[in-house]
Amino acid sequence: MKSRSGRNQASKVDVVDVVDVVHEVLPNDTLLENVFDRNGNEVRLVVAEPGKDPYFEDEYRLNGICYRPRLDANIQSGRVSTPSAIVKSPDVTVLLDQTKDLIHKCVDLDKDFEVVVAHYVLASQVYDRFSRFGYMRLQGSYGTGKSRFLELMSKVCFRGVQLGVASSNAVLYRTLRLYPGTLCLDEADYDQLSVSSDLLKILNSGYQSSGSVWRCADGHRGYVPEAYPTFCPKVIASRRNYRDKSLESRILSQRSRMAQRIVPNSLSSSDLAKEIEDLRNALFSYRLHNWHVISDDVHVRGLEGLDMRTTEILKPLAIAAGANALPGEIIEYVKRLGRMRKPQRGERLRRITLQTISRYAEAGEEPLVSEVAEEVNKHLDPQERVSSRKMGSYLDELWIERCETNRGRRLILDREQVNAIVKEYTYSPMQSS
Repeated sequence: MKSRSGRNQASKVDVVDVVDVVHEVLPNDTLLENVFDRNGNEVRLVVAEPGKDPYFEDEYRLNGICYRPRLDANIQSGRVSTPSAIVKSPDVTVLLDQTKDLIHKCVDLDKDFEVVVAHYVLASQVYDRFSRFGYMRLQGSYGTGKSRFLELMSKVCFRGVQLGVASSNAVLYRTLRLYPGTLCLDEADYDQLSVSSDLLKILNSGYQSSGSVWRCADGHRGYVPEAYPTFCPKVIASRRNYRDKSLESRILSQRSRMAQRIVPNSLSSSDLAKEIEDLRNALFSYRLHNWHVISDDVHVRGLEGLDMRTTEILKPLAIAAGANALPGEIIEYVKRLGRMRKPQRGERLRRITLQTISRYAEAGEEPLVSEVAEEVNKHLDPQERVSSRKMGSYLDELWIERCETNRGRRLILDREQVNAIVKEYTYSPMQSS
């Protein structure tokens, strides 16, 4: 791929700042990424502009800032997994098959979980196009392949960085800031985490794009509050479940086991290392060519009946694969995981209420509170049904405005506002009963 050195935007503007980057999204929606060739010990900057083929640059200038590719010991050593080239990205179906085949070769997992992991690896390449992104975990005792699984994931997920739970808080936050990508955590067990643990705070906040943890940094005039971003894919190896049900609900998990077939003891053999590198480059090329077109504002079939959190973490997997429905293997995995359970009353009521309001808004209607309650009750069991007064209190929580009429309180529905609320909770349109 040819370089266009000197042709990037604002190249003649005086440079007022120089920034070393591993990954950056610029104000003009240009994507900057590092590529490191270990054979030549050379780092290059890949520029992906909207609607254009990606190309190499030694630097990229915009609005007086000169962006250069970052090169440090962590990138050179491979502790931060970095692509080495841009290749012709295969068809997404082929890419998923290649990923699943490599996973099968290296780790002994259930067949349906192999499909889940392959989709997670692909979706991690464009995780920053979603508002929510869940976690992946393999749990079990020692000697069951957890560390090998974690090592593989750190090499094929987007810019994987493998850290142990013993890493200091400063290392955790600086890693998240310097190397935005996939955080791989070994032996991340809850009994090693206090309630105030920084790692626990990162896990609790880092599933949503706005996730951050505030810390005081040493400034010129004393300590100042500073927000550290925590949003990224996270792959975890642990021995047991977390006691925090909210955190547990964001994780796609399987128990590890002693290998029942021959798998490699190490991923460092020359042939296997080359296969992993080739796949990492192909996945990276998928990112470059799809980052600008991926959107989480897409309806995915097959999510009906799932609890809210499971819907949130599965939706990116389908969208990244270019599908409008979940593969059958993932549905089987979810059933086995027990995520097809009936939602809790409050969650179920919120889902059905939002879907009902959305349907009214799409039709341009503004119903009475009593009419909304009546419609919602059609989809609830008798013991779950709500009164008009209860529905009014619930609409207050959702910030749905109402006005008084001679027939009762009527909803004031702004279609864009309703769509924004529905999108926030990632609910799909009302299904026929």
